[in-house]
Parts: sequence; structure tokens; C-alpha cells
Amino acid sequence: MPTSTAKPAPSARSISDRLLLAILVALSVIVYMNTLGHDFVLDDFPIFKKHSSVAKGLAGIPEIFRTPYWYGYTPQPNGLYRPLPLAIFAALRGLFGVQPLPGHLLNIVLFALCVALLYRFIIQLAGKEHRITAFAAALLFAVHPVHTEVVANIKSCDELLCFAFAMGALQCLLRYLDGGRAQLLAVAAGLYFMSLLSKETSIFLVGLVPVMAFAFVRPKIRRSVSGTIAFAAVAALFLTIRWMVLHQYEPTAFRPGITENALAAVSGADRLANALMLLGNYLKLLFFPAPLLFDYSYNTLPLVRWNAVSPWISLLIHLGLLGYAGVRIAKARRDLPALGILFYLGGIALFSNAFILIGATFAERFLFLPSAGFCIAVAFLVAALYRKLQAQNPQGGKALVAGAGLLVVVFAGMSISRNADWADEETLYLTDLQKAPRNFRIPYYLATRTVLNSTTITNPETERAYLREAIPLLHRSIGIYDRFAPALAQLGSVYMKTGSLDSGRYFNEHALALNPADTFTRNNIAAYHFQTGDYGEAIRLSRVNLEIDPLSRQAYANIGACYLKMNHADSAIRPLQQAWAIEPGNARTAYFLSVAFSMNGQPDSARKYEGR
Repeated sequence: MPTSTAKPAPSARSISDRLLLAILVALSVIVYMNTLGHDFVLDDFPIFKKHSSVAKGLAGIPEIFRTPYWYGYTPQPNGLYRPLPLAIFAALRGLFGVQPLPGHLLNIVLFALCVALLYRFIIQLAGKEHRITAFAAALLFAVHPVHTEVVANIKSCDELLCFAFAMGALQCLLRYLDGGRAQLLAVAAGLYFMSLLSKETSIFLVGLVPVMAFAFVRPKIRRSVSGTIAFAAVAALFLTIRWMVLHQYEPTAFRPGITENALAAVSGADRLANALMLLGNYLKLLFFPAPLLFDYSYNTLPLVRWNAVSPWISLLIHLGLLGYAGVRIAKARRDLPALGILFYLGGIALFSNAFILIGATFAERFLFLPSAGFCIAVAFLVAALYRKLQAQNPQGGKALVAGAGLLVVVFAGMSISRNADWADEETLYLTDLQKAPRNFRIPYYLATRTVLNSTTITNPETERAYLREAIPLLHRSIGIYDRFAPALAQLGSVYMKTGSLDSGRYFNEHALALNPADTFTRNNIAAYHFQTGDYGEAIRLSRVNLEIDPLSRQAYANIGACYLKMNHADSAIRPLQQAWAIEPGNARTAYFLSVAFSMNGQPDSARKYEGR
């Protein structure tokens, strides 16, 4: 009798799994579909649009893997090594050019993948009998508004890649620990390495592996040790490569100042108090995700001391969570709320500023991977409450389900609404400016965008009127933090462009005193001396700029323009030619060269630059 080759019909349970996965993926896409028409914002510009290594396309990938994260944009130390997302951006640039749509589409696809992988990870831990609770956890993750920054911002592809590879690594590891083939451990290690190459956040999983093995699998001791050693070896390998790259290009370690991290303003015990305050605010955002901001710079969350209440409340909450999770893991197998708590605490600890001062005070994107633990813990605790209510009062169970469903709808609506704020930089700045009255950086960003927009205006009077809109914004910025040199320099520049030369000089000199290496500010002061007829001082300042930046077209052009004003056309030609060599085709340099050659009696040379 011939053997049938037809595949057996899938079981009702497998159909349910597929349906739940399909719902999660579809909802993830629907919630973020309105980001597809968005422009570049924030770090999309330096990381995607203006990064020299990324701009090379596929040819730039080798350089990306041997240089720091920001190397293609700025030589300043930043302490980051994340080559994988940059390599993907380089591939996107090579295939599609400088377009935001492919980046936004990729983020949506990756986010849907993250949600699906989270669901499968929970199923693997808890068993298929808990698939509805696993679905609830993944659903909460999919609609939570705190994730909008990650999905709506192309640059945050690093968060998505880190999460996806970490979830894949954990699932392969669990299969190995549960008796799977040794090859699964190798795959898990490879995926974990990819996660770390995307972003360092998943480094905490090294400590979570033995906890998972003890509480959920109980494998033979050899497998548990092998899994832990494999993840630890991968982490050590990544840290070694990272150190070698950063040490080669950044021998001076990156040390954030107050403009990057507000906690740089405090030290010792007070820094710990503020780290606890920040941890409390992270928990608050998970339960009450409003207001959401793209920036939490200095004074958005005012600094505290130990005489404040917030550090103590946060300390008690986090010690309670840690103690609860530790006791539950020690006493009970497969305690998902306990594991979720440890997952959250391990992930968020890296960004607390309690151990090391990182490059930002606080950010919603830092919650992306840790929030998976939060969603797991909440979903399984609510499921336990539901079972208790069902046994005592079925109506109470129905009310709980209805409330949870309403929360999902509200969170989804909040996410879709917040996505709209990320449409472009001006929309984002205007929206968040109203929600963060103590933030010094947002008014500066909006003022800088206003100045940039003014360059497209051809009518001089209209341009000056537009520029004047930036002045109160910049005063607001320095009113919050009066040592913010970029805002002082921008304010000086705006005053000069609108005809207030003395005010321009005052603010530029104040900015230069704070940052003597700033060539932009010194150039503004040189422009003041040029406009007031002190050409010698303007030349001196421009030459100082050339000592700092030998390829400054602006400095060479300034020197040439000063010599022209002094009727020394012969002395003007050489610096103007150097400016032209640095930036061929610059219309202003071409005009000055045409004038210089004409004044020097060289009409043929002058004609080469006329109309250029």
C-alpha cells in the first residue's frame, strides 16, 4: 500500500499560534504605518545622511567595521562602536540613495519582527498553554507609546537590531539548554554577537543566561555552564574589538559634560540620588507614558539630592522588585513575572548613570529592550489576577479583560498620535517645546532650524524678520543654562545678521571664552571686525581658525575678502584660490576671485570665475 505524502493538517493550537502571530505583526505595522511619509530627523542626519562612511554605500562597509560609530561625521571622541546598523544604512544608501522612506520601512519591518520574536520567546519559556498571556505581553509591547522614538527615528535601527538578534539568540540558547544539538549554541553565540555589534544594551544577558537555565530549563550542569561561557566569551570578544577600535581612533576617553548628561553637574552620593530619580522616571513612563519627549537634557528632570523624596521612593521600589524576583526565582520554577523583572532591571541598569556616566541623561529609546521584561511581568501578573477573579467573581474577570483591552486601544492611539510629531524636525521641536519648559536644548534646536530655513528666503528684509524669530528661543535656551556655547554663538550670529553688531560680538565672545576651539564662533567675531572695518583683526582671527582647521574654506575666503577691502588684490588671490581648492564651485569665492583678478589687472583670469 503506498505511503501518503500529504502533510498532516495543522492542529487547532498551531493555527491559533499562527493567528496570534499574524495579529501581532499586523498591529505592529498598522500602529507605525503613518511614519512612512516622514522625513529625516535628529541623528538621522549625521548617521544616515551626512556620515561619510555610509555615503560610500557598500564600499564603505569595511571602513565602518574598523572605525568608531561617529567617525564618518565627527572626529570627536564618543565612545561608541556599533558597526552593524551603519553597514545596513550604507547598503540602503547604495541601493536607494538619500531617501527616508526605505529607512522608515525597514524600521517598521524590524519592529514587527521584534514583536513576533518576543511572543515566540515567551512561548518557549512558559509553554504553549500560556500562549494567550504571551500574546498579551507582546501586544502590550507592540502598542506601548514609549517605543515611538525607536520606530519613528531611522537612526534607532540599532535598537531594533539589538533586540531582534538578542531574542533570536535567547531562543536558540533555550533550545540548546533543553537538550538540543550543540550547533544551536553556536547559532545563539553568533546571534548574540550580532546583537552586540548593533548596540551594547544586550550585554546584560550574560548575567541572565544562568538565571534562565536554573529557573526554566534545569539542564545538565554541563549545558548550563557551556551556555553561560559561550555568552560571556562573545561579550568579551565584542568588548575587546570595541576597545581596539576606540583606542586606535579615540585615545582620549569620552567624558560627557553637562550639555550631554545633566548628571555631570553632580558627583558622589548626589549622583546616585539622581540615578535613582531617573530609574523612578523610567518606571513612571512605562505605566504612564506621558509626556513623551525626544530630548531630556539638563533641567528637564530637575536634579535632586538625598533630602528629596523621589530617590528614596525609587530605591525602595527597585529593592522591592529585586527582592521579590530573587525570592520567586529561588522558590518557584518558570516564574515569568520574576524573570521579567530581572530582565527589566538588568537592561535599564546600564542607562541609570549609577555605574558609569553615559552620553545622555535620559531617553525613551533606552527602555526599548528592558521594556520587554516589563511587558512580560505585567502580562503574567494580570493573568494571575484574572484567574483569581474568575474563581471568585467571573464578572470581575470580564471587567479586567475589558480594562486591558481599553488600555491597548488607548496606547495604540497614543502611539499613532505621537508618530505624527516625528514627521519632521520642525514639527517635533514645536510640539516638544510646549511640553518641556525647563529643557535648554529644544529651544536651541528650534532656533537653529529657523536659521537654516531662513537661508532659503531671497528677500533680505523677510529673511531678517524670519531670523528675529530665533532670538527669543535662543535667549530661552541660555536663560536655562547660560554656559551653553552653541546657543550663545548662534545668538551672536543671528544678532549680526539682523544688524545688531555689538550684541552679536558680545554673545560670540562669550561663546568663544567657553569653547576656544570653536571656529564657527571665531569666524563670527572675524565677520564683526570685517563689517566694522578692522580688517587686520579679522585676518588674525581667521588665521587662528586655520591653525585649528587647515581646511576651512570660510577662513581663507575671509582673509581674501579682507585684503580686497584693503585694496591689496595681489595678497587676496592666494587665500581665495586656496578657498576655491577646498570647495570648488562656491559662488561667493568665485565672485571674490573675479574681483581680485580684475583689480590685479588679470582680466582673462577674472573671466574664468565670472558667473560661477
